[in-house]
Amino acid sequence: MISSAVMRSHRREHAVSLVRVRPSATICLQLLIAFSVPLFRPCLVRWRNTESSCPQALARTGRRATCLLCSHAQPKAAQDEGGYRVRLIRAASEEMQSKFCSYRWARSPKDRWQLSRQLARQLECEGWAYTPNFGLSETLLSRVHRELPLADSLMLPGMSDSSDADYRKDRILFLDDRDVNVVGLLPSLSRLSQTLRVVVSQIARELRYSMFSVSGLYLTGNCDPMLACYSPGGYYRPHVDTNGTDSRILTAIYYLNKDWDPSRGGALRLHGDGTNVDIVPKEDSLVLFRADEILHEVTPTLEQRHALSIWFRGGSKMSSAG
Repeated sequence: MISSAVMRSHRREHAVSLVRVRPSATICLQLLIAFSVPLFRPCLVRWRNTESSCPQALARTGRRATCLLCSHAQPKAAQDEGGYRVRLIRAASEEMQSKFCSYRWARSPKDRWQLSRQLARQLECEGWAYTPNFGLSETLLSRVHRELPLADSLMLPGMSDSSDADYRKDRILFLDDRDVNVVGLLPSLSRLSQTLRVVVSQIARELRYSMFSVSGLYLTGNCDPMLACYSPGGYYRPHVDTNGTDSRILTAIYYLNKDWDPSRGGALRLHGDGTNVDIVPKEDSLVLFRADEILHEVTPTLEQRHALSIWFRGGSKMSSAG
């Protein structure tokens, strides 16, 4: 039999040996991390739908990701949210950052923020907002135009709830970003729709949290983007996008028609109280309007006309109170 004193002595020696080994193991672990970190790829990604989409991350994983090193265009609150700021590697230069962001935008971050505030104020006051110069880069737009012929070949005739077969004459294609085939065939159009979603979300945020906002518009999601093509003679009669049967509350339309002349027709006509407003569908123009309130139509066009539409679901403080 081993005495209890011997057992206690053995336990004491074993504990001392563990204490002696633990610092060396900790040092080894720290050295391992220190030598492993420089081997990491400089493109650190987070799986969030924000403004910048890193081409390296998309090529490496096949999924849309946001590069942490490209997030300088985000507001500071968005960068710090959830502890996403990672300071492990400073491998991205200013040249790399500007390359990723200038691929989409011809505007500076400050100009984009001012544009969002301007559109938010107009949307709050009039129920619709318009800018003739949204500010996307020529690089992205030229790639979108190269994809339009392929998109036209995939389109189907537009359908409506009306029993009148001549209520609309257009062809449409829904762009599901979750469909790998759509993203693979039409990557620039998918990137364009993602950019529009981000900007509209910023505008809705301005409306929801502004102390001067009456409507308190907020968004909870969006429908699949829809690319529409109106051939010569195409039109869409007056209608409201939703009659309360669904939760769509905001419509965003981006136009893709180079050097469009108003004499060609094809204007988006917004019907107001005794007055109508015609929006010329020229390239890089964006119009927003309340999907549940604004009566609108597309006038007959004399030439082929393209538009990318996104409907956003949500609500407002006024509708909730009512």
